Amino acid sequence: MKKFLPILLLVISFACARTIDQEDVSVPSDAPYQDNQVQDVLEDTKSDQFENGDSSPDISDDSIEPPEEMVVCEQIQVPVPSGECVVQEGGGSGEILLHGLVLSSTSIFVDGQVLVGADGLIACVGCDCFGQANQPDVVSCGDSVISPGLINAHDHIGWIHDTPKDWGDERFDHRHDWRKGLRGHNKVSAYGGADQKEKTWGEMRQAISGTTSLSGSGHAPGFLRNLDGSNQEGLGQEALIYQTFPLGDSNGTLLASGCDYPSIDSKSVLYRDCYLPHVSEGIDHEARNEFLCLSSDANGGVDLTEPQSTFVHAIGLVPEDGQELAVSGTAIIWSPRSNISLYGNTAPVTMYKKQGVLIGLGTDWVPSGSMNMLRELRCADLLNSKYYDHAFTDKELWFMATGGAAMALAVDDATGSIKSGLQADIVIMTAKDADNPYRSIIDAEPQ
Repeated sequence: MKKFLPILLLVISFACARTIDQEDVSVPSDAPYQDNQVQDVLEDTKSDQFENGDSSPDISDDSIEPPEEMVVCEQIQVPVPSGECVVQEGGGSGEILLHGLVLSSTSIFVDGQVLVGADGLIACVGCDCFGQANQPDVVSCGDSVISPGLINAHDHIGWIHDTPKDWGDERFDHRHDWRKGLRGHNKVSAYGGADQKEKTWGEMRQAISGTTSLSGSGHAPGFLRNLDGSNQEGLGQEALIYQTFPLGDSNGTLLASGCDYPSIDSKSVLYRDCYLPHVSEGIDHEARNEFLCLSSDANGGVDLTEPQSTFVHAIGLVPEDGQELAVSGTAIIWSPRSNISLYGNTAPVTMYKKQGVLIGLGTDWVPSGSMNMLRELRCADLLNSKYYDHAFTDKELWFMATGGAAMALAVDDATGSIKSGLQADIVIMTAKDADNPYRSIIDAEPQ
């Protein structure tokens, strides 16, 4: 029986996209957005969705993800079957050679090859890896895309056993509104405390949808690389600092100005490679004030906008705030399904793209977000096609869930790309259009 321990290998079939229910969308009258500023508000029209009132986005050609070229390789001796993967056993060296359409860090290789060493690291990517291999097991997949595994950059695994919640057509202005039932809002009750078996089941659910790494405020051994803990399954990276309440405001403190929060994180959190706080989860002045107090030392704040920082959510920001993120090298993690469900709005990601802010993607949690990364990608794709006038290419959406997320979480030197020397965290998905293999990942379904 063949053993595939060195590589996280998943086969996922192509299926038609599932749409999400459209939510009523509103912006409160005191929201920190003005008519001449960017606001990615989901409305039936796009008249005030983009900067300066334009009806279409002014997106620059600059791109954060690496360049690419299409390379057509000569087929190796093992034929590539259509619609399935065939395994040809080698000489027991422990090496694995993958053969198919490869999305590498710099190129798309048609009939390309990825050689995985016995140590689980990628040893070769390109057209001629077979000649470098030592009697490997060969996995040939026809009509398929070989991609880096998906990275869920934001989840709360303690709630991974919970169910999606229903609050009708109510929308909230700030996370404390639904957490605490403040300012006339109803409280949304969600139940955490998942035990080890429930967390393991939740990780398996994410693994079968193509996820190989998770930042989830908790961990379980066996399926995913837990980037904020010790169960990294051999990745060997420094655990990131995951902070849900960087202002010490779990009691529901809301401030429209000033920084008199219970306890703001000090700059000592920046000693790690990645500091991952929840910031500005909401659409009102109180939400934006959180960012102001974490991006400046003025008024009792602490400036934590540094390259080591990646802010989760960052919904209630205006253009000058996005520019601060870009200049400081601070990334953001986008969780569109949860944002839209709770607030009727999401992070101004088209603005962030234009400003050069790195964006990763994450599911948030089951009560208001997606159950896996494929559904989160589908949500981002729906927003992009229906409301953002295709501001993001399919490749850019894919990059948010792979290399971009790895960069945002400071693990790109170990995972997130198909590149020699990195861990072989790889998924194989059925391709529909070889001319646009990124579409195959966005439209994939587990099987």
